[in-house]
Amino acid sequence: MNIPQLTAAAEQQGRMQRFEVAIKALEDGLATNHIWNVDFVSAKDQLSRVAEKALDISSEDIRALVREGREGRPSWQNEDPRWMVIYHPQFSNVPGALKKLTKYTKDMGKWTPAYTTFLNMLAEIAQVVELVRAVKPFIEKGRKPNPNPKEVDVTNTGICSVCSSRQKLNFNGTLVAHGYTLERNWGGRNGICFGAGYKAWELASDGAVAYKEAMVAAVGRTESLLADLKADKFDKMDEMVEVVRAGVYNKERREYDRTDVDNFSRVKRIKEEKAKRSIHALKSDIEFFTAKLAKWKAEPLKYGGAETQERWKAKFLTKGAQ
Repeated sequence: MNIPQLTAAAEQQGRMQRFEVAIKALEDGLATNHIWNVDFVSAKDQLSRVAEKALDISSEDIRALVREGREGRPSWQNEDPRWMVIYHPQFSNVPGALKKLTKYTKDMGKWTPAYTTFLNMLAEIAQVVELVRAVKPFIEKGRKPNPNPKEVDVTNTGICSVCSSRQKLNFNGTLVAHGYTLERNWGGRNGICFGAGYKAWELASDGAVAYKEAMVAAVGRTESLLADLKADKFDKMDEMVEVVRAGVYNKERREYDRTDVDNFSRVKRIKEEKAKRSIHALKSDIEFFTAKLAKWKAEPLKYGGAETQERWKAKFLTKGAQ
């Protein structure tokens, strides 16, 4: 591609390296008829940023003429494509804008060389947009393979008796904390798997037993709540709603009494349906874990762990003795 003006703009913006990488990624994708979606999106994003900033700069002289009134405020109709000279088009719309604007070269001659510079920039960007369009049919979606994959360390691991995932073990054969997310502001753990802290499934079934007992108790509580809702024993109903303050989403608890008939009835109905769904899901899980526990038998850890656990145990005992 012959795009010296756009290339100079990329260098002025401090994006030269990313610009070249993006162009090469698209050209390689076209040459091989293949490009990963993540690479395509990244390349298009980098190129569109450079292009739209370049258009903004290249149309500044024309916008200044309009602001200063030296050429008079244009009296064009709203749909007149010449407005794109002042308010430049988006990256993907550049080829169409270029095609429309070239019809007005003669009318805009009084704005040259600013107008000519702008058209030249549009022509170069149009080449890049056409490259993006040419590569698009060869996108492969999904996870891009890691060119240098690291072998997963599965030593000293066991299966969680609750979520059935493979996790690292503590020195006593219990599973480390897993399944959680971190709080955005404080870094605390949310939603640790119930099976954390229990023995691996190969060694003991106590984690699954405890989880089943917890679900049985939850069914009892939920059935009691549903019975109270149906018996109309509550004078107030509450719900959590999302509200926007200063552009930030926050959760807020709202409470309704019987005088607010519509909201009270609506929330009550929602709570009843939620309770019914919870009971059904819990009973289904109880059946699953009942069958799972019936088949349990002790097995050796697939990837060892006994030696590591003994070493950790000795380390902690020695430290405690000191």
